[in-house]
Amino acid sequence: MLSDCDHCQRVGPPLKVVETLDCIKVSGVWELVGIDLTGPLPQTPSGYKYILTATDYFSKWVEAFPLKTKSAEEVYQNLCTIFYRHGCPLRILTDQGREFVNQINSKLCELLSVERSVTAAYQPQTNGLDEKTNDNIKRALRKVVNERQDDWDLYLDATLFSLRSKMHTTTKFSPFYLMYGREARFPCELPVEMPQLQHRWLWGPESERGRVCVSMMPPGRIPAGFIIAVQKVPTASTAPKGAAKPPAATKAGGTGAPRRQAWDLKGKVSDMEGKIRNYQTKVRSVNEENELLKGSVAQSRNRLSDLLWASAAMKLSVQESTVTRLQTSLTNAQEEVRTLKETVVEQKDELHAGEMERRRLHNMIQELKGNIRVFCRVRPLVDGGLSRHIQLAPSDNKSITLAKTEESHTGKSADTQKIYHFSFDQVFGPHASQQQIFEEISLLEQSALDGYNVCCFAYGQTGSGKTYTMEGEEFDDGRGVIPRAVQQIFRAGKKLESQGWEFSFTASFVEIYNETLRDLLYTGKSSKRPKHEIRKSNNNEVTVTNLTYKQVCSEGQVLDLIALAKQNRSTAQTLQNDRSSRSHSVFQLQIEGANAGRDVRNSKLTYLLQGCLGGNSKTLMFVNISPEPDSFGETLNSLSFASKVNDCVIGTASSNRK
Repeated sequence: MLSDCDHCQRVGPPLKVVETLDCIKVSGVWELVGIDLTGPLPQTPSGYKYILTATDYFSKWVEAFPLKTKSAEEVYQNLCTIFYRHGCPLRILTDQGREFVNQINSKLCELLSVERSVTAAYQPQTNGLDEKTNDNIKRALRKVVNERQDDWDLYLDATLFSLRSKMHTTTKFSPFYLMYGREARFPCELPVEMPQLQHRWLWGPESERGRVCVSMMPPGRIPAGFIIAVQKVPTASTAPKGAAKPPAATKAGGTGAPRRQAWDLKGKVSDMEGKIRNYQTKVRSVNEENELLKGSVAQSRNRLSDLLWASAAMKLSVQESTVTRLQTSLTNAQEEVRTLKETVVEQKDELHAGEMERRRLHNMIQELKGNIRVFCRVRPLVDGGLSRHIQLAPSDNKSITLAKTEESHTGKSADTQKIYHFSFDQVFGPHASQQQIFEEISLLEQSALDGYNVCCFAYGQTGSGKTYTMEGEEFDDGRGVIPRAVQQIFRAGKKLESQGWEFSFTASFVEIYNETLRDLLYTGKSSKRPKHEIRKSNNNEVTVTNLTYKQVCSEGQVLDLIALAKQNRSTAQTLQNDRSSRSHSVFQLQIEGANAGRDVRNSKLTYLLQGCLGGNSKTLMFVNISPEPDSFGETLNSLSFASKVNDCVIGTASSNRK
């Protein structure tokens, strides 16, 4: 896929920093807190559209709250909630938005003695930690929300927990550990008995159940107040004040008889003889009972032996009957399996023949439409509507007319009006949705799975809407051709896998900037970035040297690579926009095949795309035009070039086979 990126014109991403940035130095938790606001997001049933985030620069702890509006009052209420929960920070850092810079928040910081800093207009990346936090939160929410993406507020707390409990690459600790002195406990963790040397018990032996383990805290980091509180807990009485003490126990051996005097030795001897006779009687009774039990045990053993023999004989009979029945079932099952295998083979042959016929008919339809097609899309004016010099017929969606009034230079004749008529395969007005655009080209994505080279690219002046057409916005309704095409390809490939097809996907993203090739998926050091050249192999396959090729198996992996490419893309100053892309970016998804083609015009862009601009391809060109009157000249040139492309015939495409 090919597009000229005007992403910077719409959302203004920061330039990629090549050199290492100077970090903001902090030395303690809650010393500096960065606060930012992201949105608008799809409105949830509860009415939430924005997310307020607060990030501690030391521990990287994140707090986030859903907001219905970005008013100063709602921001103030949630700031109070953060201060009530964690105390007042020494300093907060925000941008210069009205929701932060206002009298309410100024008075709050003054009352709480909180120093406030704001980012400069020419240095917005000062609060880059919050921008990165916002990106991580949205990236995590994107994986769990529903198709409408309007239930993100239900998963916000779980997303925050995952960010807090994950080790941060900067501190090498999780934010949870730096805030609480221990790692978070998860519901899925099983109790594991730790070695004795790794525990430090503040009181009691190991057999007691009331002990407290502080082994998670590093030595010397246990707060003194914590130790004092722990030592006082076991000494505190749990009985209510004034409770009566239990009565003293009666001495053992008391029978109610009067105690003999110390001089009555004969009586004491008589008492001892009586006790001895009682014990002897009990011993005889126990011995007799023991003999009876021995006889009962012998009888039980005999009965158990008889039962075991009977049980063994019964089991043997049952097993023989079961074996016979199972053998019969196994024979029947084997016969059924053989029949089913024959049926499966026949159905596979029929399915394969049907798939081949479908491909033939699908390719025939595409050839009838033309192997090269040109669509025109008119960007709406900033305030909506359509400019007067562009005319679209209500009943004809294939033509467009440009009209320009020219004044007489002599003043003797009336003004003249020049009219230019153009016809294309499809013309989309300023109100056409992204879904309508993709519906017209979705059949080409099936041709890619059928083994044909497919190329879709956008052409037009800067600011005419090329990047919006190809990439679109982050959420569903605004997604462009590339993310929709990737989604359709993987879904179609998954369905074909059930029919025995196997697909492998390889993605690459290259940029041509001032006739220089750059790898947009390169993640190494800038000083070691390799140089790239376009080369053609012996079998006419066009390749780029030292280019990163990523194996992908899901839509999410491809979207992550596209996000990485956006960060690496070159931008430069132009006359029309403060920030604009002068680069051409080529996203390529290889599906079990290689590109082949013939020689075309000698430039880096056309040389790289010759496999998709030759006869063995199916090509779709978007010509994007701007509706402003001062863009009339550029619009006329774009439509004239597109009209010439529309008249081209590139022959019949053939499927690539290994």
